[in-house]
Amino acid sequence: SQNFLVKYGYLSPHQSTRTRDELTEATSTFQRMYGLAETGLLDQDTLTLMRQPRCGLWDDVDRQSIEIRKKRYTLMGNWPSKKITYGFRMYTDDMSTVQQQDAVARALEVWSRDTPLVFTQVSINNLILLDKGNVNIMISFLRGYHNDGYPFDGPGHTLAHAFYPGQGDRSGDVHFDADEKWTYKAEGDGTNLFMVAVHEFGHALGLGHSTSQGSVMLPFYQGFKDGIALNQDDIQAVYTLYGEQLVKKQGSKCSDHVKDNLLSRDEPFVFASPTLGSTSGVYRENRGIPSTQSPELCEKKFDAVANIRNEIYFFRDNYFWRITMNGHRYNRVKMKRFWQNFPDVTVDAAYSRGSKIYLFSGTRYWTYTDTVMDAGSPRPISDFGLPMHGGIDAAMVWYSNGGTYFFKGRKFWKYDEELRRMESGYPRDISVLRDVPTNIDAALTNPSDQSVYFLKGTRCWKLDDDLLSVSKGYPEYIGVKWFGCNSATYDGVREPQGVKPSVPHRGSNQTTLKGDGK
Repeated sequence: SQNFLVKYGYLSPHQSTRTRDELTEATSTFQRMYGLAETGLLDQDTLTLMRQPRCGLWDDVDRQSIEIRKKRYTLMGNWPSKKITYGFRMYTDDMSTVQQQDAVARALEVWSRDTPLVFTQVSINNLILLDKGNVNIMISFLRGYHNDGYPFDGPGHTLAHAFYPGQGDRSGDVHFDADEKWTYKAEGDGTNLFMVAVHEFGHALGLGHSTSQGSVMLPFYQGFKDGIALNQDDIQAVYTLYGEQLVKKQGSKCSDHVKDNLLSRDEPFVFASPTLGSTSGVYRENRGIPSTQSPELCEKKFDAVANIRNEIYFFRDNYFWRITMNGHRYNRVKMKRFWQNFPDVTVDAAYSRGSKIYLFSGTRYWTYTDTVMDAGSPRPISDFGLPMHGGIDAAMVWYSNGGTYFFKGRKFWKYDEELRRMESGYPRDISVLRDVPTNIDAALTNPSDQSVYFLKGTRCWKLDDDLLSVSKGYPEYIGVKWFGCNSATYDGVREPQGVKPSVPHRGSNQTTLKGDGK
């Protein structure tokens, strides 16, 4: 039960010990979210619901707003057009491809029936296997660890997960656990594909989980239901994201009275953050939010910065600052308070995959499962095939291809997590990433847009993932981008040497880099 509360957002994953009061509060929050008797105890009703198969995304746990929202919905971003495309990348063997396409088409019809959305399937013959092209929603059946940082758990419990709309390669993707027994329509034992697809497509359109009874965005699987339809909260969420339907569709169940209600909002909307590595809304930058203008955050460089489970960690000396998925900034915390037995050393680089967190210092690294140090830590960085002199400058997971990258000086390496070895052709010169500086301090994939950022001194460089060059308008000050600092703070600030853009070596080849998935 404690694992459930951590996995779905009711408890922080960054604490090794928790008080009884914290567990009681988290349990009460879960009970309140889903209309159970708010006892704070793990009674039978609570345990039964926790054990029910469900969506893999976190719940929208905003403890201060549950009562205010009164079971309203949350919004996570939208596609720029009401005309949305979808396609299949990988099918299940549990039913024919025709049946799968029919189940998905019927699920999308649930969303188009009472909303302005129009869905068009793109033939898989027109898709390049590793390129989404112009497809908004890509559908795949996958099992276990599948290179998106959110592994499936085999038959039962986590059935599927989805990524919210945005510009990243995985934005809008829907993944079903291939280890489930998927059924077509209502026959047989197993999990009904149509029912799960209706829910997951809601996420792919920009809706978070709902606690409104009758909503298709309730996270728990309830079996096949004939005649399933969006409730008023679901419809209102789509209208808020995509605008008013100009022409009422023939056969629509959305009455004029309901439609009028949809366009008049009498309750505050909560723009919460989704739980997966999506693009739009996973982390919302705090531009415009008042800052303390602390020199500690605005004027000093960080030793390392990392995306750890879609939260951004800024490391300096023996401390870190954290910006959560809800956009909250937290003051510095001693490393030992979160990561059990971590020594008093400077973190040079960090990254995470699933429940594993990797912290690098010098020529050693520590592996943690959540906040508990793994046996055998620390280990030499030569485990990764990295040279044992001087350590590394940065490490990151590149969302667009799922690869782990290490940076040192002018060089970078790509590591294959499954084969546990460096990929051939590496290291490469950082000059192939045009205008990115050498000797960086940190690198990360920003959860808000899934773009790669390189940090050095007090500035950051955003990489255009298609052109493999620095995006227009960069570099930008780290404090301005993430901490609400005033740009005037940096007048007269001297950057360390080496922040000038690197000059590509003659013969460096961006096409080659792009061609093997970076």
